[in-house]
Amino acid sequence: MSMGSYTTDEMKERYKYLLPTKKEFLRKSSALDKTLCSWPLRHAVVYWNGELGLCCTDFDNALRLDNIKEGGFLKTFFSDEVIKKRKMGFQKSFDLCKKCSLGNADFMGLNIKF
Repeated sequence: MSMGSYTTDEMKERYKYLLPTKKEFLRKSSALDKTLCSWPLRHAVVYWNGELGLCCTDFDNALRLDNIKEGGFLKTFFSDEVIKKRKMGFQKSFDLCKKCSLGNADFMGLNIKF
């Protein structure tokens, strides 16, 4: 079960009884685990106005990337600025990414044990 990226703190507190408490059922079993999100590396989001988005959970395009109207998709997607932001998304550096449950989900993100 996922509480979701846009769940309020009040909702999380109210429904936390639905989440597992046993360590073997938790997604992260160690503080040494580092979750990386593969969505910015493997997927592309283009909004109705031509702006690139980081991933599908950025519903309102809060993490604005460049627009593909002038340079086209490939040139824009592989521009230095967009690559920099995609790397930051991969490392879950944005506030949106830190709250996101999709990139933390098993088999959706990459779980690295250090």
